Amino acid sequence: MNNDELAYAVTVLLRCFDKYNDGYTTKTRFNKLIYMLNSELIKDNIDIRLPYFWYLYGPVTPLNLLPEGLLKLIEKPWGTGIKINEYQKFNLTDTIKAKIERATWNVYNSYSQFDAAIMTKKVINSVYKIAPYSFQGEYRAFQYQIRRKIRDKEILLKLGPLNGTRDIASLDEVVRVYDKKEFPEVYRDLLQWKLLVNYQLKQLLSIDGDLLLTLLDSYWHVFCQVLKIRCNNNLPSPLIRKWSKKLPEDIMNYRIRFMKIEEDFYSSIYVSEESLSTDLYEAYNKTIIKKMFGDI
Repeated sequence: MNNDELAYAVTVLLRCFDKYNDGYTTKTRFNKLIYMLNSELIKDNIDIRLPYFWYLYGPVTPLNLLPEGLLKLIEKPWGTGIKINEYQKFNLTDTIKAKIERATWNVYNSYSQFDAAIMTKKVINSVYKIAPYSFQGEYRAFQYQIRRKIRDKEILLKLGPLNGTRDIASLDEVVRVYDKKEFPEVYRDLLQWKLLVNYQLKQLLSIDGDLLLTLLDSYWHVFCQVLKIRCNNNLPSPLIRKWSKKLPEDIMNYRIRFMKIEEDFYSSIYVSEESLSTDLYEAYNKTIIKKMFGDI
């Protein structure tokens, strides 16, 4: 792929964040940084034709779609790093080069003062602020909120009873900002997911927290199968068609996993009719009836 604007943007970006070109930049960090640089350049009416799609952990740029021979992967003790493989000559005007350099400097100045671990967290937080859909940021924030609560449950219990009011309010906001016109394929699944998450939040003191985390991750995964089809740019058409063709299978697999999580949850809380609150008992019974007879 011959694209001097993109090649120059990638080169300048890596030179800023890894001036000795030793593979210091992780793929995770690169994906977010190049997306933010692309966003800065669009504001300045420069299109570097960045190939990307949004997925589980933010925007992803397939390295095989970047200019050939530009980058090299290098194995480090902490994982895989990216470095410039060949410094190239670029057929660009000084004006275009200056705009790319200025935009790169703006991105660099936002994160250069942090060490690697903190920088990655900051970059991830920043990229979700410019995500295409509000749902992405709200869902990610909700996931983090619940993960932290489950992790610190024992400490929080020493301070008083677990209060799920804020969690349920956050859950309501996640569903409120969902764009059902843009993602109709998994909207019904979202509503079923919300119902089960709501029940689990009310039982957070007694349930296995891993069950709730599995539920959160499971819906996010199926949503992102739709997201990568809806939100991408400069990708080969056959790749998009391949994802679209596989989508019904991905959704069906999610629904099978969801039924298993649902069954595990209600089974884990079902001791006797007297031990359940009315809404949980009714929900449990509806689940069992549905499993036995289907929708009636």
